[in-house]
Parts: sequence; structure tokens; C-alpha cells
Amino acid sequence: MILACFIPLVINLAWSPVFDSLTKNKYGSVNQWTFLILSCCLPFQYISNLNWSVLFAQDKLKTILRITAVTFLIILAGDIICIPRWGGTGAAAVYLGAMIIEYLNYFRHSPLRQVSGSYISLLICLLAAFFSGFSAILVTENPWLRIILASSLFFLLTWATRQLRKSDLKFVYQLISR
Repeated sequence: MILACFIPLVINLAWSPVFDSLTKNKYGSVNQWTFLILSCCLPFQYISNLNWSVLFAQDKLKTILRITAVTFLIILAGDIICIPRWGGTGAAAVYLGAMIIEYLNYFRHSPLRQVSGSYISLLICLLAAFFSGFSAILVTENPWLRIILASSLFFLLTWATRQLRKSDLKFVYQLISR
């Protein structure tokens, strides 16, 4: 969950400066809100995929089909209503809403809900990413300093809330050193 929130945090902070410079101000700032909304979907998709895998392993295909159908209908109806009015940003908001509802549906049916505090990590990491990103934006205009500040603050917050542990760092180091 830490990476599912950290990666979008960094990409969002770099989005406008990088894409404005690459596309001569055509796609960066113009799409920053749409990109922010869509990147908020990633943690929900990550945890939904985990729940999907558990339900699939338990052969609960009817449940998976029902949840997928509900998600599809939300996106279809939402896009029909929101795209004409708000364009891509409306479609992104509908998709985020559908991903949250999909997560809640999977969570309701998944045995992972019985794991104490299994949803807390999602909430803490999302809040840490939002707080870190907005704090960095308020402090400096420099995109590189924003990334450094937000990254430091994010990891400090995840460490302070015990989402990130010393054993996690050892595990990452072992993966990298192979």
C-alpha cells in the first residue's frame, strides 16, 4: 500500500513540469486534475486486485461477476452523465467513485476483512500521501524540492504510523541486492 500511494504522489508532483516541458504546455497543467483523480484510483485497484485473487482462489466467481457488473454499470451510467458536462475530469471522477465502490464490495465479501485493521493501511497511506503532497506544494514552487520534501514527509508519516517498519526496509534491501 505504501508503494501504491507513494508512486502516484511522486508522479503527480512531477506531472505538470515534466509534461508541460515535453509538450509545450499542451498536456501537463491542463490535465493535472484528471491525472490526480485517476492516480487516486491506484491504491483502490491494488487492494481490489488482492481481494479479487482471494475470491478467485475460493472459486467465488459469481461474486466476482456481480461486483464487476456493478462497477461496469456505475462507470457506464456515470460517464453518460458526466462526460458531456465535465469531460475527462468527470470521467476520471466517475472511475474513482466506481473503484471505491468496487473496493467496498470486494472488502465486504473477502475473508481479508477479518484481518484486524486491513483497511486502516489504505486510509493511513492515502492520508499520508495527500498531506505530504499538499504540504510540499504549499512550501515551495520548485518541483524537485517538492518531490524531495513530499517523499521525506511521506516516509516519515508512514514510519510514525507504523505502516513502514524496519523489517520492510531490510526486505527491500534484500530484493535490491540480489
